Amino acid sequence: MVNILLAVDGSESSDKAVEKVAEVASSPTVEITLLTIIEDINIPKKNSPPTPKQTTNKQQHSSQQSAPSPRKIKKIRKQREKQRRLEAEGETILNEAEKILNEETLEAKKVMLKGNASDKICEYAEKKESDLIVLADRGRGGIKKMLLGSTSEKVLRNDNTPVLVIK
Repeated sequence: MVNILLAVDGSESSDKAVEKVAEVASSPTVEITLLTIIEDINIPKKNSPPTPKQTTNKQQHSSQQSAPSPRKIKKIRKQREKQRRLEAEGETILNEAEKILNEETLEAKKVMLKGNASDKICEYAEKKESDLIVLADRGRGGIKKMLLGSTSEKVLRNDNTPVLVIK
């Protein structure tokens, strides 16, 4: 079984990478994983332990342990909404890539992770023992003048797994 990790971000270049994999991966011994990475919004969880700064503030103002301020509540709500939007966008990206593969009667496992794209791609490839990482030369954040996107460049430099970069 050949395990292909196909990193997608919804960009035009990313769609080309999906199309290329769909062309060449028609063997029943190929397993494809679609991976998209979204930003990790650091939202405080209910009953989570305080950060060191919060601990210091609580020690200094122990008599002021009250409910979060309306401003803080508003900020947390905005962060949660942003996280929901990012997750919905990630699902859309995975579903669109899956449609392209399905046109060639290929199936794929869909995975969404949060964090730094190049780090998460490399970590996932290592964890799942991927045989090949396929990604676009530049994604949505790429500056057109750049020869290679920062994510693809970092994956090329930091991973022991073979990498196929699609232009």
